[in-house]
Amino acid sequence: MNALLKAVVALPAFAGTPKSVSVDYEDRPATDSWLADHAGTADSNVSVHWSGSAALQLIPGEAVFFWQDMTADPEELMALFAELPIELAVVAPLHEEWTDDDDFEYYGFGDRHATHGFACAFTSAGRERLVSARWLEHGPWVVHTVGDVTLVQFHDADADAMTALAQADPGRLLLSREDGSGYLPPAYHFEHELAGVYEPERRVHKILINDRSVSELELRDACAMRRDKRNDPDTPIERVAYVFMQEELALKYRDALWLRDLECWAFVDGVETRLDEDYAPNATPPEWARG
Repeated sequence: MNALLKAVVALPAFAGTPKSVSVDYEDRPATDSWLADHAGTADSNVSVHWSGSAALQLIPGEAVFFWQDMTADPEELMALFAELPIELAVVAPLHEEWTDDDDFEYYGFGDRHATHGFACAFTSAGRERLVSARWLEHGPWVVHTVGDVTLVQFHDADADAMTALAQADPGRLLLSREDGSGYLPPAYHFEHELAGVYEPERRVHKILINDRSVSELELRDACAMRRDKRNDPDTPIERVAYVFMQEELALKYRDALWLRDLECWAFVDGVETRLDEDYAPNATPPEWARG
């Protein structure tokens, strides 16, 4: 957190003496030494404002929020995030009208992150929080990558407010804390027991399915189990395999399993057979991103 705070303060937008400083909602002297004088004394909040739109808020030990003149240029955003020691970052909505909509959903990463707006960004450590690398490659968004920074753009930057919201909502949901998402919070709450058979030779946890439905939330739980038990000293899990008694049912779920890098197996003529090893569905970018 200290490294991120110092990196943000070093950005050009935050140069010079701030206009105001408050610590735990009480005004403090606005001096050039505000960081050294006050950042380590706060219990809950440090807010600093400069001229123009530049502002910063620190929640000690949890989050750094900062505002500056907004850009919707992916290259500029990636260059900005490349300067910061981040795992995840959120770019706020470009349109204030979004929150005026009664149906607006505050989709986001949680854990003090801002609500998803125009885009979000990951570095390699942040991408480890996804169900798989395939999730970004096949989502309803545009992905930009420079170096270690991956920027996910949720909507056309030139679209009007409500068109942009309609374009963004599917992607905002799929990279949020919601059940159907491909994002795994650090402290994950499991809804399913995921009973199965462990094969130590392949470090695989096999979940047997006999004529029952498999929810997206269950698949998300399976990805979280794989992540959390990857380095387990007793039963390390590198793979999770769904094994269906009926091939037809396995094919129904193959795309969803593939997208999450979960293995898809079925009994074909009495033989346990993998159905996804040479399988790769085509990506389908959103219509607004195809031109």
